[in-house]
Amino acid sequence: MTTAFDLIFSALELELGANNNIPVNICKTDNGYEMEFFMAGLVKEDIVVEYESSVLKVSSQYKAAEKEYLVRTIKDKKYSFAIEIKDIDFENSTAEYRDGVLYLTLPKTASVANRLMLK
Repeated sequence: MTTAFDLIFSALELELGANNNIPVNICKTDNGYEMEFFMAGLVKEDIVVEYESSVLKVSSQYKAAEKEYLVRTIKDKKYSFAIEIKDIDFENSTAEYRDGVLYLTLPKTASVANRLMLK
């Protein structure tokens, strides 16, 4: 079954796909979105997560140490991912970088949540 989110993401993937070079899994939950970005080998202090004008941006850069390499197949690289997601409560979002994966939990704003969780 194709959801509205699937259609929106598919359209954006066509539009932004050339600029997005971070492997990502995105799940829609009752309260918002959960994302997993595969970013092995990076330092968490170099990862930037921003949300402005309904666009979530994740970026970082890998720069190898200055050495004389015998073999060098790991190149310096900039990583970026952007997607339009409306009505995110970014102030209450969480981010954790663990074992080479960036985990984001992005709750919807209260006016967008369509289901209350019982306590």
